[in-house]
Amino acid sequence: MTDPAKDILVIKWDTDSFERAYNDKLCEYADVLPVSQFYDVHCPDKKEKKRCIREAIERLDCERDLSHYGKIIIFEDLNLTWALAKYVPDSKRVHLWYWNIVDLCRKDKIKLQLVKKMCSAWTFDEGQAKELGLKLNTQFYIGEPYAGDPGCDYDLFFVGQDKGRKELLDKISSFCGQNGLKAKIVITGGKDADGNVTGFMEYPDVIDCVRRSRVLLEIGREDQTGLTVRSLEALYFNKALVTNNKQIYEKKYFGKDNSYILDPEDTSGLAEFIRSSTPRYSPEAYDYYSVKSWLERF
Repeated sequence: MTDPAKDILVIKWDTDSFERAYNDKLCEYADVLPVSQFYDVHCPDKKEKKRCIREAIERLDCERDLSHYGKIIIFEDLNLTWALAKYVPDSKRVHLWYWNIVDLCRKDKIKLQLVKKMCSAWTFDEGQAKELGLKLNTQFYIGEPYAGDPGCDYDLFFVGQDKGRKELLDKISSFCGQNGLKAKIVITGGKDADGNVTGFMEYPDVIDCVRRSRVLLEIGREDQTGLTVRSLEALYFNKALVTNNKQIYEKKYFGKDNSYILDPEDTSGLAEFIRSSTPRYSPEAYDYYSVKSWLERF
């Protein structure tokens, strides 16, 4: 049944502990449904997927009455957004949200242009907004400002998939070792010297490492300018941030007092920043990047 107090519907994945942590927080403000309720992602038959999506939307409308929702926000599923926008009478209530950089094929770029004629499509990244003609909203975070013990076990912490970053991460790890800094760099899905694969890190374990680290390391795509979740973890856990995002100082509430722009060819000042940084963030930043404010900006 629809919660009459919630006029927002969010549709996103719930496939891992990171996604579920976000879903749990979003449930405080919106009705939340997993994409898996609409179709089987492993189904190879495109016509079957379309049929499943159409039937799931009709079933959802009967159960919850889609006209109840003032906003319907769909995370990164172009086909589901397309189907919902065509189904609901007022498609302007439907919003497609990209919180990752996307590489769309020519067919999907055409479909995106058609979707934008019916509803709104958004991104967290300024470059992608310009490239694809998307609206811009900030990234958001689910936590509360952390006021716990600032003591740390690691000077620098990174977790993520390789995605072509291993060479740079190895260089940073060596740099830390040479400068007496303790780095914890976890490349999930990669193999160690013995051939063992590093598994996915559960989000509660990630947060535990964030709490116990002095500085967080963010290595994004070269063409990415928007804030990542890692940036906001630094904010909410009052950690300094080392990032290759050259526009970090242009982001609201981020600056040289809490962030360092990484240049692999010039690491002068990096060791000192990691060793002695005492980040300061404006109290207003926590509200600005909150779930509530993010939802209001659609």
